[in-house]
Amino acid sequence: MGLKVTNNAYGTLNAGITTSSTTIVLNAGEGSRFPTLSAGDYFYATLIDTTNNLEIVKVTARSTDTMTIVRAQDSTTARAFSTNDRFELRPVAAMFSELITGSVTDGDKGDITVSGSNTVWTIDNNAISTAKIADNNVTRQKLAGAGTIVQTQGYTSGYGSGARTVTSAVSWGTVAISGTSLDGPRDIITPNNDVFRFEKLRNDTQLRIRAAFPWYMNAGTAGFGLRIQYYAGSGNINSGTNYNTLEKLSQGVANGWGFGGYGGNAGVANWMVDTAHSSAPSFFLTRTGAQYFYFQIYCWSGTSIYMLDYDASYPKYGSWVVEEYIA
Repeated sequence: MGLKVTNNAYGTLNAGITTSSTTIVLNAGEGSRFPTLSAGDYFYATLIDTTNNLEIVKVTARSTDTMTIVRAQDSTTARAFSTNDRFELRPVAAMFSELITGSVTDGDKGDITVSGSNTVWTIDNNAISTAKIADNNVTRQKLAGAGTIVQTQGYTSGYGSGARTVTSAVSWGTVAISGTSLDGPRDIITPNNDVFRFEKLRNDTQLRIRAAFPWYMNAGTAGFGLRIQYYAGSGNINSGTNYNTLEKLSQGVANGWGFGGYGGNAGVANWMVDTAHSSAPSFFLTRTGAQYFYFQIYCWSGTSIYMLDYDASYPKYGSWVVEEYIA
């Protein structure tokens, strides 16, 4: 219900009217040029005589060529008009004023309640839901742009024997991260605290994993490598055969030997892997829910390496963080 308009509607009076008339009749067939009105609808029209005197009226009902009108609208004065004087739907100030301010009456309009004589519009509780936001109209990227961090999860390995890996194996082996006071979600299915878990929220995101692991290596000419293994999505979560290397290089970012200064004694290994630039970017982009990972170490030439904790007298721990961000 409300203001109606149509383009270029015009007609002429079939009979004259006085200053108090509230009904006009147009010549046959001319009424169809004007808007069709339902209950509560209306439009503004202008009466013009042969000397260009005019009056604006409000038409509240139309039956074929017969109009019911409210006289003297928009600061005009009621006049008498003669047969064949013009009757036209013109743009008038009242029309534009109502289009700007609205002609909505107070009350419940579904998800919006109007009050204060159309001055206060209140969105109802629970009116906006994900079901009402179509993905092709309001996308996640429009709400939060690419690169926005969705969530961050921090982890620590703890300290002590559960976070102490001593190895000289010239092969890839698991880094123990299940020490005293470990922190961050782990594999709760098997369970296995050397496998850490990250709950991915969305199907349009990637992950960044940043790690800092202290190490000690006996003097020599060796180096060591570190890499991250990810669960490929099927089979036993606690079986390494169901995991793949996350880094682009199968030997990890340092190619199996580049950590440790190639003969250094102690330090902290810092590295970062972004799944968008990994061995499986498309795999991670659309996945949601629990994602599982574990760390591996490789000794290049058999020199003993202490990863994370050293001994009870000199406890150490590693830490890492996983960020989920919009791709």
